[in-house]
Amino acid sequence: MQAFARAVLAVLLAHLSADFPLQPDSILQAKKNGFDGYLAHGAIHLVTVIVALELFTNLAVWSWYPLLLVLGYVASHPVLDYLRQAYLKTRHLQDSTGPFVVDQALHVVTAVGLAWAITGVTVRSLIGAAHWSEELRWRILLLAVTYTAVIFAGGYLVRSMTRSLTEDMPAPEGEDKAALHNAGL
Repeated sequence: MQAFARAVLAVLLAHLSADFPLQPDSILQAKKNGFDGYLAHGAIHLVTVIVALELFTNLAVWSWYPLLLVLGYVASHPVLDYLRQAYLKTRHLQDSTGPFVVDQALHVVTAVGLAWAITGVTVRSLIGAAHWSEELRWRILLLAVTYTAVIFAGGYLVRSMTRSLTEDMPAPEGEDKAALHNAGL
């Protein structure tokens, strides 16, 4: 089970690294103009996922089967990116939160799928791992309370502290004054 969790985290680290800090604007622009950007982006994903799996797992990445799985995972990434761009283009939509979240969710599913396939974890072992120890329950509870307090309660605090600043502020061009109601949240 630990091998699966490590593999998921390693592949997610590779994905996040390749999609955000290692994807310069030039590749983003190249993806809009043709397939060269997708190929470059796929190459970055290939390198990052192999490096992450080598560094953080004990998996035999260089065997033919795991390497084939990695290549399939890497190939799926530019395909998903292309489908997202094609969807936005055919619908004449601007890139927005919805398509971004769907795209990233699909990438996470492929990352988990790669980890599942490469480690050979069984459903039975996943079900067995679902029985949390008291220490794990404590840590999850502590994390949930901390996250909720910082993100939500902290957001309300910032909103209440900045409310007097936004009351006299004109609405940004093309937006409703009501949008300023949650400024800081």
